[in-house]
Amino acid sequence: MNWIRVSRAAALLFLMLIGAAVCAQDDNMEPTDRPFPVQAAATTAPPAEPTDRPFPGQNTTATIAPANPPAVTPEATAELTLDQALATAAAAEQRITELQSEIERLTVDLTASQADNGATLFALVIVVIGVLLALAVFFGLRRSGE
Repeated sequence: MNWIRVSRAAALLFLMLIGAAVCAQDDNMEPTDRPFPVQAAATTAPPAEPTDRPFPGQNTTATIAPANPPAVTPEATAELTLDQALATAAAAEQRITELQSEIERLTVDLTASQADNGATLFALVIVVIGVLLALAVFFGLRRSGE
């Protein structure tokens, strides 16, 4: 009989904790003007000269670089014509316009969701009904046991 009382008390405590968690959720919904946290940039730089060590995970023999490497000729770059530059600029301008309209739409959605408290109120009503039902069951079983 004692384990029934303990399980009822645990169920009641669980329902009260859920109610407290739902109520505490509203306090965290305020927008802040703090910037997003930024991770520190890695300060490790690659070695200035290549090494003769093999790449990790490969079973290759080490190769030694020649003392006088052959001269590397720069690759030829393609010339950008005026038509290509204008087309690229027009595409970039169109993309910027699309992104700005998306930002405006998301801002409107954000303000609408911040003003909507219907879901929170619904959750609180469900929790209160659950607590009332738990109390009814608790006291109903208690009376039937006597």
